[in-house]
Amino acid sequence: MRSHDSRYFGRRFMLRLDDASWDKLDALAQHFDRSAADIIRQLIAQAKPRDFPKSWQLRVEECRQQEARQANRITS
Repeated sequence: MRSHDSRYFGRRFMLRLDDASWDKLDALAQHFDRSAADIIRQLIAQAKPRDFPKSWQLRVEECRQQEARQANRITS
């Protein structure tokens, strides 16, 4: 069985990161000589609720709106 098979782990997450987040993830992976998945697992293991602002979801929505505006500019 493949280790990344969702039936093996029970869950599977697909990440959608903006360019800045991908750049940071790549830099961390190179610096620590680990896979991006290892970096993400470590960050999740260390995260505490206080690490997130109360309105962090709003930032995600702002990013989506900004991406939509940029896509509209490209297609216009």
